[in-house]
Amino acid sequence: MNTLTIAQQIVDAWAKDADPELKGGWQQVEVRLGKRGDKPMGIVIWPSWKLDIVSFIIPEQLEYDNITSIETCDMTYEAPDGSILTKTHTGDKTHNFDAMPHALACNVIDAFLSGVWTPPWQCGYCRDRKQGVVKPKWW
Repeated sequence: MNTLTIAQQIVDAWAKDADPELKGGWQQVEVRLGKRGDKPMGIVIWPSWKLDIVSFIIPEQLEYDNITSIETCDMTYEAPDGSILTKTHTGDKTHNFDAMPHALACNVIDAFLSGVWTPPWQCGYCRDRKQGVVKPKWW
């Protein structure tokens, strides 16, 4: 089985467990491949904005029981209150990122689709998106 198929299976499994109100959004995300060192990486994007939402390392052994426990491999963390935080530069002293776990990739996508969290990196809708004016739509 090729790596893209495995990454798509992971995202499809996450979509099955998603909030029913977000199912339509989960159908719109796309999976791309990347590499982090010598490890294959899945990158989930929102295609209409050409925006990378989250990236994760594709496990060597795919275990469906633990599929929702795949963490992000980017600078996205889960705060103690459950919110999604992104470490945007190494000098950020407002949060203790060393004490936080990486966020679960499926939770980051859920937060994006619900409009609760938006990535700080760039896309064509950045200014409005960061102000909370533009939210992902799939209806």
